[in-house]
Order: sequence, then structure tokens, then C-alpha cells
Amino acid sequence: MKGKERRLYPGGNTSVGFFSYYDYITSPQAARVVILKGGPGVGKSTIMKWIGRAMQERGFDVEYLHCSSDSASLDGIRVLDPEIALIDGTAPHIIDPKHPGVIDEIVHLGDFWDEAAMRPEKEAVLMINQEISRAYKRAYRFLAAAKCLYDEIEAVSQVTFNPGTANQIYQAVLADFLGNRRAGMKPGRIRHLFASAITPTGTENQLSNLVDFLPHKIIIKGVPGSGKSTLVERLVNAASERGFYCEAFHCAFDPYKYEHAVFPDLGTALITSHPPHTYISSGHSRVVDMNTCLDTTYLVDQEPRLGELYGLYDQLFSKALSSLAEAKYWHDELEKHYIPHMDFHRINAYRETLLQRLLHYAEEHRNGNR
Repeated sequence: MKGKERRLYPGGNTSVGFFSYYDYITSPQAARVVILKGGPGVGKSTIMKWIGRAMQERGFDVEYLHCSSDSASLDGIRVLDPEIALIDGTAPHIIDPKHPGVIDEIVHLGDFWDEAAMRPEKEAVLMINQEISRAYKRAYRFLAAAKCLYDEIEAVSQVTFNPGTANQIYQAVLADFLGNRRAGMKPGRIRHLFASAITPTGTENQLSNLVDFLPHKIIIKGVPGSGKSTLVERLVNAASERGFYCEAFHCAFDPYKYEHAVFPDLGTALITSHPPHTYISSGHSRVVDMNTCLDTTYLVDQEPRLGELYGLYDQLFSKALSSLAEAKYWHDELEKHYIPHMDFHRINAYRETLLQRLLHYAEEHRNGNR
């Protein structure tokens, strides 16, 4: 039977620059972690896609970790049970082995390029890298400026925010979510990731494939500043205190904010439903309206001011997307200087060897746990 797949983002283009949750791709119990190094266009994403599909065909469940700067590309894959990962370890998410030899290893795809033939490309490569760097810096400045406006939008709502009502909602959801379960002997592990990303073509998300299959959903609605993120964070911490494993998905715009959460052992997802990731549940769900914590009459009075703020925010966010698109254009140009000098016949032969090694690690791990 073909293995299942999940799709998510381990890093993102955010209002504080590129933000990485790569440390949470694998757990301390990982059987093998292969870190791929090499320049753009050398085949890292292609190898990961090919191995991911090959592992699925052999019955393994696979996570595909998408690149926030190009959703068609991968930054990694993670095979489940046993846990094996291939991760792009190049900038901006530089990764080095934590346990070299026993768990982690580096594969350098630069071994498959013609270095002598590449030397004449030096000036062009340096120039393009400068353009890429400038474009990303512009994008992050625009996102940071947009964040200032978003903070002001939230501040308008928070003028009338009632923390007592928010606490009552928390207690009611907590009772429905965790019942009378007590604190565990040790806290559950929290894995931090992104379900969405700010990409050169706009905001994209993988929310449906992460939560649709779960039987229970708690959908949290409300305007900015109504306490949605705080509610998710409090419930994640409460579940962790009771020993449950959790996947906490953070906001692609503000990576410190909790946005969604998945609790596999409880068959439950917490989902923030607000543009650009409005979620419509097809199964059993409970809807929590955080707007009850606000004076909506006051917000109606503030609509002209909020409309102006949203307009400015949209302008800055659009400029950020244009800058990300420019960075993507230059990255594609950079790949053109590497691809002609790669020996893809050798790479294709190597990926088959790598697949067989990973299958050997999987079998070895399973035999060791019998």
C-alpha cells in the first residue's frame, strides 16, 4: 500500500526576515538525517522529490517540506517510522550535522559539477547573488513596515479587549478539549512549523492536508487583536503539560505567533480561520468566536480608520511580494549558470545508491526495535 503524504513549510519569509524552524524537522529519535549541500540548480529538490515518491511507493509515510521562496521546490523530506530525513542545508537555512556519523551525514552535490568549466561564470554569479540579496532585503523591509501597520490594526481592537471573557472562553474550550486530564509526569514534545508561507506569488498554505483527516476540529475566528493566537498558544501549552505531543503551526507573517495546532493522539486540530487562510470544515467542528471579547460597536465606529490602515498594509505587502518575485527571477537566472556544468547522469545514479542506503537504515532500525 502506498504511504501517506503531508505537506508543510519548515521556514518562511516573515516580517523579521527569513525565519527557520528547521531544528524541529526531526526528533531526537531520528534514525538518519542526510544534509544536502551544493549550489542552486544542482538537483537537491529533485533528489528529495524522487526519494520521497520512491519511499511512498514502498509504503512509507512521507512529509514534504516546501520552500517558502518557491513552493514548487522542496527544502526537505521526512520519512516517518522510522524517522529519516533529507534536508537542504544551504543558505539561508544553513544546517550542519549535530551527531555526525551516527545519525547525520553531509552529501555535497558539488562533487558532481565541473569546477573548471564554472570558473568563467564567477563574475556573473557574484553579480546575481548581489541582486538576490538586495531583493530579499527589500522584501523584508516592506514586510517589517507592514507589520507596524498590522500592529496598529490590532491595537484598535485591543482598546476594548476583555481578558475576563477571553479567560472564560479558554476554560470552556479547555474542558471540551482535554476534559479532566491531569498534568503528566513529563511534558509532551511541541514541534514548531509553518502551515503557510509568504511566497513570490502570494500567501499559500497547506492547511487542508494537515487537518482535514482529523475527526475533531476547533475553529477559532475573530478580527486581528481579538486573542486568537493567545488562545491557541495557551491550549498548546495545556496539552503539552498533560503529556501530549503537539505540532504548533506559526503565522507566516509573524513567526512568533501561534496560528494552528495539531494533536495527533487526540485526533484534534485547532484552526485559526481568518483571511488569508479561511477554513471551512467538512466534519465535526466547534467554532469559537473571539470577537465576543471585543466591543463590536466601537469597531464599527473605527471602520474609516481601519480601512485606511488596511489599505496601507496591502500596499506594503504587495511591494514585499514584488521584491520576492524579483529575488525568484534572479535565483532562476543563477541556476542557469550551474545547470550546464552538472553531471546529472552521475547524480541520477547516486540517488539510486542513496535510496538503497536509506532503505537499509530503515530496515536496520526496524530490526533493532523488534
